[in-house]
Amino acid sequence: MISLALVTAMSLGAAQADPTILPRKSFASCLSSFKKKSLEQRMEAAAFSVAVKSACETEATSLRQALIALDVKRGGKRAEALSNADFDLQGYRENMDESYRDSIGPAPQ
Repeated sequence: MISLALVTAMSLGAAQADPTILPRKSFASCLSSFKKKSLEQRMEAAAFSVAVKSACETEATSLRQALIALDVKRGGKRAEALSNADFDLQGYRENMDESYRDSIGPAPQ
């Protein structure tokens, strides 16, 4: 029987081996800060949708590089790794856009 301590240690080791964890957290945190500032400025939803696509470029670049490196290291083709990384980043931004729209409520009619 594997003890709880051993399972926990193995889980922590696996998490530390994933080079995307810190870049993911950094990008997500930056997007959250961007959303908060945009809410404080009362940015319109359409303007936010445009702005979030280029927000947090430094963090996005770090995450993209980490995702690509991990995908290639695991045997993926570079072209596919590039596409997968771009898809993941787009997903983060689309989720933040949706979250922003939810935060400001429905558009006035």
